[in-house]
Amino acid sequence: MRGLKMMIERIGLAALAWATLACGDSATDADTADTRAGDTTSPDTTPGDTADTQADTQADDTREDTGTDTADTVPADTRDTSDTAEADTTPTDVAADTNETDTRTGSGTSCLDPHVIAIPSPWTAPIQVSGDTRGKGDDHATTSGLCGDMDWDEGEGAADEAWSFRAPSTGIYRLELRSTAGADVGFYALRSCVTGPSTERCLGGMDWSDNGPWVDVITLRLTADQPVELIVDGWKPGYEGAYELTLVPPAAEAPGNRCALARPLTSDGQGGWRGTGDLLSNPGLTDEYSAKSCGASSPGGQGSQDEVWSFTAPADGAYQAILTTEAGKDVMLYTFGAESCGRTCTAVADERDASSDTPETLDLGDLVAGQVLNLVVDAWWFYDAGPYELRVVPVP
Repeated sequence: MRGLKMMIERIGLAALAWATLACGDSATDADTADTRAGDTTSPDTTPGDTADTQADTQADDTREDTGTDTADTVPADTRDTSDTAEADTTPTDVAADTNETDTRTGSGTSCLDPHVIAIPSPWTAPIQVSGDTRGKGDDHATTSGLCGDMDWDEGEGAADEAWSFRAPSTGIYRLELRSTAGADVGFYALRSCVTGPSTERCLGGMDWSDNGPWVDVITLRLTADQPVELIVDGWKPGYEGAYELTLVPPAAEAPGNRCALARPLTSDGQGGWRGTGDLLSNPGLTDEYSAKSCGASSPGGQGSQDEVWSFTAPADGAYQAILTTEAGKDVMLYTFGAESCGRTCTAVADERDASSDTPETLDLGDLVAGQVLNLVVDAWWFYDAGPYELRVVPVP
């Protein structure tokens, strides 16, 4: 009898142990299966347990959508985006004739954290972006005479906004700024990021777009992969507002854009030498030179595209250059020696007024046979440029 009881007790204990082991294995298997199949329960939203929420959200974002994941019924990303909120909420403005999008990163508060304009490949149409300097800080300014036609202190105490792009190829780049709120805002380009007044880092600048038909234009000669920092700034404190910024695909550098590519004047068949061009409509020209160093009035060609011609004296004697343009334009002419191009002027002509039809004339002086001069055709400022004819004639 005692043996039978002991046998029953042993069988009961064995059954109990097996049941306990089976239950534990089932729970482990269920947990493993649940982990492999993907947790379909709602993420832990217990207050204060943000780590679990982020882990659940990240896991749900990377799981294959089976149609039963409850995380799919809530916004895909509810995390804090305060670091990029300003860039995300800036209006996107793409011109109707462009096929590129407004792509930017960074806050735009300064060139240390600019809106970055991504250049597509291939780049076939203008890129247009929009911004607004209202409410921005004052992180940049120009220094007199160092930024294109900005020959005064520009931007001191005025709100500004920063952009950046990298040239995809070597060429001539046209940048345009249009004020959309009637504010006096201009822009300038820097070789590298610098806060405070700009120095030799400035590539060019323009500020004429306030309340008028003008569009500020900068033309730059850039090499492949060259970075450019663009600063949209106000003329002085209180000058701020909305604007549109446009980047045009690069053009090939044109003959005559600089002294190394000077175009030779050719015989006019009447004892003189002649050349024609158009500063405003030639996309391969940039603002390489200025007559300010020659004593010309301000801005003296700063900010305007220019074109260089070369003249080689055929014989000893005195020569005169004559520059003619259409009514309403204010072109100017200055010369450099072949060895000092872009540094020291030998002569300048800047007496013509836009309201006059009188040609610019410039005495080249007594030259010796074989002497080379580089003649620069420029304009007082960007919109004074236009078609022209340049002639050199011997002085009797």
